[in-house]
Amino acid sequence: NEVFRFTNRGHGIDDVIESFKTARNAGLKIVAHMMPGLPGSSPKKDLEDLHQLLYDPRYKPDMLKIYPTLLLRDTGLAKLYEKGIYKPYPDEVFTDLLLQIKKIVPPWVRIMRIQREIESEDILYGYKSSNIRQILQQKLTEQGLQCNCIRCREVGIKKLTNYENIKITTKRIDYASSNGKEIFLSLEDDENNILFGFLRLRKLARPYRTELREKNGSPSAIVRELHVFGQLVDIGRNNDFLISSSQHKGYGSKLLEIAENIVKNEFGLNTISIISAIGTRQYYKKFGYLLNGPYVSKEL
Repeated sequence: NEVFRFTNRGHGIDDVIESFKTARNAGLKIVAHMMPGLPGSSPKKDLEDLHQLLYDPRYKPDMLKIYPTLLLRDTGLAKLYEKGIYKPYPDEVFTDLLLQIKKIVPPWVRIMRIQREIESEDILYGYKSSNIRQILQQKLTEQGLQCNCIRCREVGIKKLTNYENIKITTKRIDYASSNGKEIFLSLEDDENNILFGFLRLRKLARPYRTELREKNGSPSAIVRELHVFGQLVDIGRNNDFLISSSQHKGYGSKLLEIAENIVKNEFGLNTISIISAIGTRQYYKKFGYLLNGPYVSKEL
C-alpha cells in the first residue's frame, strides 16, 4: 500500500485481492503486472512481493508481465529523481532480481513479457536491453538451472523436428486461490522439460454469474483456459515439417475428458462450463457443450 501511495495508483491491496477474486469467479484468466524498482520499494522487497504474488492464495495469477521501472522524460518520477528523492536500480541489480524471479516462478504461470517496448531515447535512466530473456536464459544455463514457467517449456519454443524420443504424460497440480480450488492439468515430457498443452480447471466457491451455477443453485466448475501448443515456424522455412506438430493430435480432448471426470467424480458436480471465444465454440460443440451466455456448458 505504501508503494501504491507513492505512485498515486488510486487503489490499495484490498482492491487487487477483490479484483482477482471477481475475475476468477467469472472464469477469466488473470495477468498480473509487476514493476520492480518503484519508489518506496527495494530489491529485497520486490522479491518478497513477487513471491507473495505468486504463492499467496489471495493472488496466484495465471500469467505475469514484469516491467522494470524506467525513468522517462517529463514524468513525475523524473522530477523525484531530479530532487534526489528517487534513485533507479542499476542494470546489474535488475538483472539479478529478474534472475531470482525466474528461479521461483511456479509451473502454472506464464511469463508473457520482461520489458516494455519504449524507444531508448525516451528513457533517461533504466534497463534498455531488449534481449533480457536471452541474457537470463544464458545465466540460468550457466548455473545448471532452468525456468519452469509455461513459456519456457512450450513445445513451440523448443522447435522439435521429430517426436521419436518424446514420452508425454499427464500431470496435475492442485492449489487454492481466491477461496476456490484450482487444478492445473498438463501434458508434458518430463525428461526433456517440454509442455504440449494445459488446462486450468476451477471449482468455484462463489460464482460471479448465474450461468456458473448448478440447477440446484450451488456453484459449478469452469475451465478457465485450454491451450495446446503448436510449432513456431521460422520466416521462409518450408512448412512440411509441421506434419509432426503437437496440434491436432487429440491433446485438447484428452485434457477436457480428464477435467470432466474430476468435476463429476471428485467434485460431485453435474455441470462444467468453459469460457469460450466465439471462434472456439464449434470445437466444444463436438463434445456436447452448448451456448450458455458468454460460456459453453455441459451436463455430465
